Amino acid sequence: MKKLELFKYQVSPGEQVAIQIKPSVNLGNLYTAALDTTPLDKPDDGKYSFKVTKPSGQIHFFAIEFGFLGAPDGAQYQLQINGDSTDNSGPFPVVVMNGDPLLDKQFKFQVT
Repeated sequence: MKKLELFKYQVSPGEQVAIQIKPSVNLGNLYTAALDTTPLDKPDDGKYSFKVTKPSGQIHFFAIEFGFLGAPDGAQYQLQINGDSTDNSGPFPVVVMNGDPLLDKQFKFQVT
C-alpha cells in the first residue's frame, strides 16, 4: 500500500487492508462503516479489514461516519490504515476531531 493523496491509497490485488480505530476517550463505538456501499458490522476490537478483490484499475471505497455524542472538546478518533503488501509504506494515520465540519470520511483504495 502506498498513499497517493489525502484519503486515496494504492493497493495490490489480494492485499489485506486494515483500518484500526481508537477513540481518545471512552466514546464507545459511535461509528458506522461500509465497504463499496455494503454496511459492515462493528468489529469488537475496532479493526476493520478486507481483502482487495477488485481487479487492477478499479477502486474499493471505504466510508465511515463518526459520532461524538456527549464527548468533551478535543475528543478524537485515531485511525491507522495499513496493508500487508511487500512494498507497503504504511501505516498511515488519520485523525477525526470533535467539532470537525465533516464527520464522515471516504477512503479510496485504487487497485494497481
